[in-house]
Amino acid sequence: MSKQRHAALRRQSTVLRITKSLARLTLPLVPLRIYNPVYAVRRYGETIRDLWRYRTMDGAEPIRITNLRPCIFDKTSTSEGGSEYLYQDTWAAGKIFLHKPAFHVDVASTIYLVTIVSQFTKTLSIDFRPLLVDLPNLLCLGADMCSLPLENDSLESLSSLSVVEHIGLGRYGDPLNPKGTDQACAELARVLKPQGNLYVAVPVEGTPAVHFNAHRTFSPEAFCAKFPGLQLLEARFALASGLVELDEWDALKRPYAYGCFHLTKPSH
Repeated sequence: MSKQRHAALRRQSTVLRITKSLARLTLPLVPLRIYNPVYAVRRYGETIRDLWRYRTMDGAEPIRITNLRPCIFDKTSTSEGGSEYLYQDTWAAGKIFLHKPAFHVDVASTIYLVTIVSQFTKTLSIDFRPLLVDLPNLLCLGADMCSLPLENDSLESLSSLSVVEHIGLGRYGDPLNPKGTDQACAELARVLKPQGNLYVAVPVEGTPAVHFNAHRTFSPEAFCAKFPGLQLLEARFALASGLVELDEWDALKRPYAYGCFHLTKPSH
């Protein structure tokens, strides 16, 4: 390699290292539009003060400015609270663990649900954008939810949480399809075995709507009507504060939540 080429590469490496360092230093200030700016600046100042104090303490390691990575919003009195996704995922995981199926299939739920379930039963994850995960009990397959590569009446245990509301809106690169949710629900019902268990969740609220191209929202009644051949066993509603029953959700005047529905296919 020529000396000129070597010098150019060294300059590029230096510029890249400095750019990354500046990004780490300024990234905490990006949420200023969300957080109170005064609060954010004050917390950044506290972090600089802590750095100064730390460097003067006995036994402190050398700290290069290029290695600084300020985390200015983590000094809170409590740890992170729950979320709708957390409560819907734990609801489904608990149901699956209770029934202990020999084999479980999930269609495009969160990676957290799929990987946790795979720790106690063999699991197949099907997603339009297949998961890139290597776990011994987990098989990942890419497929269109509106045309699942599964036989009729074949699955004992099946889940799809916060998925069908997206189908057909193009958000994840899937084809535009106004009937996407209906077709996805029909596919879930088709592959479910008689007496099998289906765990499905969608956004619900008092006034259903299409929030293009994010998702659709539903009323519980309209959503469950998309499974005419199935029987509803349980309905819970995941709020940021936890899971509630239908009557409590109604009493709250049906705020935005994730409706969690446990359905089964009656025996013929």
